Amino acid sequence: DEHCGEEPVSSEITYDEGPAAMKAAVSVPNEYSPEKTPEVVDQKASVPASGGEVDVESELTDMQDSGVPAAVQAAAETGKTPAEGSSEAEADERVSVPGVKDVEAELSAGYAAGEVEASESERQESERQASESSSKVKSLAADEQSEEPEIKPATELSSAQPTEYTEQSEIRAFPVVRDDNSKDEEAPAEAAESVEAEDSEKEVKSGAEKTYAVAKPNNGDDAKGVSKLPTYPQPNDIASTSVTESFPASSRETSEEEYAKELYESHIAALVSMLNDKSYKEQVEDLLMRIHAADGFPQVRRLSIRDNDIVQNMTKAIANDPSVVEIAIDSDIRFEHTSKGLIIGFGEGLRSNFYLQTLKITGCKLGNDFLSAVGSSLETNFTIKKIDLSNNHFTSDGLAEFCSAMSANTSCDEINLLNQHSKIFVSSYDSVFEALEMNQTIMKFQVEFQSEEGTTRLAAILKRNQEKGSPSRNMDDRLLTFLKQEAELAEYLLQQRKAEEEMAHVSENDWVYLHELSVLYDKFKKFDEMTGPEEEPNDDDELAQSSLTVQKALSSMVGYTQDGSFLTDEFISKYLEDDPEKEMLTFDFCGQAKLFKTFPLTDPARHTIVTKFVDAILAHPRMKDLTGLNMANSCLGSDFFVHLADRCLGDESMLPKLHIINAETNYLTEPGIVALSKCIADRKTFKYLQVVKLENQKNPLSSKAEEILAKALCVNRSVVIMSLRVRGLLEKQLIGNYEVRNIDLLRQARRRHAIESGTLQERKRNEMEEFFDKIAADDPSITEVNLVGNIKFQGLSSEEKVKAGQAFARNAHVTTVMMSTLGLDDTFAEALGGALESNTTIETLLLDSNSFSGEGIKSLFAGLSKNSTVVEMQVRHQSKTTASTDEEVLPDLLEPN
Repeated sequence: DEHCGEEPVSSEITYDEGPAAMKAAVSVPNEYSPEKTPEVVDQKASVPASGGEVDVESELTDMQDSGVPAAVQAAAETGKTPAEGSSEAEADERVSVPGVKDVEAELSAGYAAGEVEASESERQESERQASESSSKVKSLAADEQSEEPEIKPATELSSAQPTEYTEQSEIRAFPVVRDDNSKDEEAPAEAAESVEAEDSEKEVKSGAEKTYAVAKPNNGDDAKGVSKLPTYPQPNDIASTSVTESFPASSRETSEEEYAKELYESHIAALVSMLNDKSYKEQVEDLLMRIHAADGFPQVRRLSIRDNDIVQNMTKAIANDPSVVEIAIDSDIRFEHTSKGLIIGFGEGLRSNFYLQTLKITGCKLGNDFLSAVGSSLETNFTIKKIDLSNNHFTSDGLAEFCSAMSANTSCDEINLLNQHSKIFVSSYDSVFEALEMNQTIMKFQVEFQSEEGTTRLAAILKRNQEKGSPSRNMDDRLLTFLKQEAELAEYLLQQRKAEEEMAHVSENDWVYLHELSVLYDKFKKFDEMTGPEEEPNDDDELAQSSLTVQKALSSMVGYTQDGSFLTDEFISKYLEDDPEKEMLTFDFCGQAKLFKTFPLTDPARHTIVTKFVDAILAHPRMKDLTGLNMANSCLGSDFFVHLADRCLGDESMLPKLHIINAETNYLTEPGIVALSKCIADRKTFKYLQVVKLENQKNPLSSKAEEILAKALCVNRSVVIMSLRVRGLLEKQLIGNYEVRNIDLLRQARRRHAIESGTLQERKRNEMEEFFDKIAADDPSITEVNLVGNIKFQGLSSEEKVKAGQAFARNAHVTTVMMSTLGLDDTFAEALGGALESNTTIETLLLDSNSFSGEGIKSLFAGLSKNSTVVEMQVRHQSKTTASTDEEVLPDLLEPN
C-alpha cells in the first residue's frame, strides 16, 4: 500500500468463514529486489467498518486489478485455502510476484536501470522457503473461527518502537508460532494469548488467537519462539542496505524540509554517540549547528525502491549512515549503469563520513575523476583504514595526485592501486614521495612505478612506518578537528554563494566595461599563441626570429652582478616583442632561466635581483603599452609575483593594458599564487587581464592557494582562461564555473552593444534549427523525427532545444519521435509536455537515455493526460534519478489518458 500510494483499507483483519475469506497470509518474495525483506501480501478481503457483509464479487475484481496470484483468487471463490487441492505449478504461482511471467522480458532493461536481480537458484530457494512458511501459517488458520486481533502495519510498528532494534534490518509483521513456555518480548502489547504450536502438524485450539510480532531478519537462529521466515539473498560484499535509526526512512508524507531536519538530528545523535568524553557534546552540537546553518551537510536524495544495493550503499555513505562500514564491489556490471554524478558525489562525500572503514571497488573502469575525489576526501577523513581500487583505469597523473593527498591522511594503513592503465612516471616521483614521506600511518601500499627506484623508495617509507607503528590519536580530537574544518568550509561556501549572487547584478557602467573586454578578447584570440595554433612562418618571419634569438643569446651573456646594475631599460628592451598589426607588446622572457639560476633562493642577493627586475619592467617607458608578460620556463619563483603585487595592487596606472600572463613551468608556490590572486580580485589592478597560464609548476599547489585563487576569480569579471592544475575538486569546479560565467558576460555585453548601436545581425539558422522550424510550420514532408544520439542536435543552445520541444504543438503530420541519448533535460521535457497537450498525431515517443529528473517525467505525464494519440512512450535509463515522491504522483497524472 505504501508503494502504491494508497492508504491501508483497514488495520484490523478478521478471518470469516465465507468464500471471500482468506485462510492464510502468504509471504511473497520480491524477485525484482532480492535484497529487500519480504512483504506480507494482504490476501484477506477487508471487512467494512460498519460490520456489514463483504461484497465478494467486488473484492475479487480488486484482486485481479491489483495482480493477486490466480491461486489466491481461486481460493477466494471456493473458500479453500491456497494450498488445498493445488498442483505444484499452482503452488509456484502462489509465491511468485504478480506479473512474474513478464520478468524474463524485462531482465535486460531492468538490469541496465540498476535494478537488483536474483539468480535462478536464489529465486527457487526463496520460493521454497516462502512456501514452507505459508504451509505453517495455513495450518494455524485452517480451523479459525474467532476474529483475529488487530494487526498493526509494519510502518506503524516501526514508529511505535523506534529504539528497540538497531540491527541492520527492515522491520515487518508476520505470524508468530510459539509454545506455551515461550515469551515473545517483541510482540505488540495488545496481542492476545499465545497459540500452542509445535513444528507443523499440531492443531490449534478452537477459538485461540494468532499473535503478530515485529521481528528482525532471521540469521539462522530462532528468536525466542519466532518462526523462521524465508531467508532472502543479501549481498555478501556490501554492507547492509537497510535504513537504521540514524538514517531516517523516506516517507511520501515527509516534506523535504522535514527530511533535512531528520538528517540533521540524526547527525547530532550519531556524532554524540561517537564521543568518548561526553563533555564535548555542546561543542559538537555548536559546530554542527554552524554547518547546518551554512547548508554544509551533503545533499542526499531519498532512497527509491528502484535503487539497487550499490546505489543504496553509496547514497547512505554520503548521508553518513552508521550501518555502512564497508563498500565492496568487484567487477559488478551494474556499477557501469550507475550515474557518474552519484559515483563522483560518493567519492567527494567520503570527506564527511565517520563510519566507513573499508572501500573496495575493483574492476569497474573507474577513472582519474573518482580517484581525485577519493584522494581529496582522504585529506580530512579519519576512519577509512583499507582501500582497494585495483584493476581500474587510473593514469600516472591520477595516481600521483592521489599519493600527494595522502600527506594529510592519518587513518589509512592499507592501499591497493595495482593494475591500472599506466604506472607512476618518473617525472612525478618528487611530488609523490614528498607527500608519502609526511604520512606515518600507511603500512601496506601497492602501486606500480615506472622504474625500480620508485619501488625502492616506497619500500623504505613503508618499513619506517612499520617500525614506528601507527601514532595514536584521540578520536574525540579527530572528530572535533574535522567538524571545525567542515564548519569553516561550509561558511566559506556560503560566502561564495553570496558573492556570486552579487556578481550576477551588472550595472550599466559594468556593461560598458564588459563590452571593452569583449572587443579585446575578439582581437587577441586570433593571435594568442596560447589559445590557438601558430601560423606557418614565411622566410622573413624566420629571419626576424633568428635575429631575435641571437639578440637574446647575447643578452644572456651579460655579466649578472649582485647589485643588479645590469637591469636597465636597455636590458628590458631586448626582450620586448612588438607586433603593430596585432597591437601587441610582449615582454618575452620565456626560457631565460640563467638569471634566476645564477641567483637561487638561497643566494643573499636574490631579493635585490628580483626587486630590481620587477622595478625595471614597471619603470620602462613602454610599460603602459605592455599587453603580455611571458615568464614561462625561466626558473621563476613566487618572490617575483609577491613584489609585482606589492607594486601594482590598487594602482590602475601599472600595466593598464596587460592582457596575458604566462608563468608556466616554474617554481611558483602558495605565496606567489596568493599575491597574484590579490591582483585578480582587485578591480583596479590588471583590469583587462583575461588569460593566466600557470600550468606545470614544480610542486603541487596547496589547498589554501587553490581556495584563495577560487575566491579571487569569484569577484573577477575579466579572466576567461585560467590554466592551472587544481587538485581540489571543489576549487576546480568553482574556477571552471567562473570562467564560463565571464565568457557568457562577454557574449551578453557584445549582444547588448549590437542592439543599442543598431548593428545586430541575425545569423543564418543552421540545418538542425531549420529542421525544427519546418516541424513548427507543419511541413507535410516530415512524418518521423529520428535524432537518436545526433551530435548536431546536442550542439544546439538551450533556447533552441526548448523551441524544438515546442515545435510539435501545432504539427499535424509527425507520428513518430525518436530522441534518445541526446542529453535532454527537464526544460525540454516541460516544453514537449506542453506540446503534447495539443498535438493530435504523435503515436510513438521514444526518449530513453536522457537527463530527465522527476520534474521532467511529471511534465511529460502531464502532457499525456490531455493527449489522445500517443500509444507508446519510453523514458527509461535517465541519468538522473526520479524521487519516490515524484513516482507516486505519476499514476494520478496519467489517469485521464
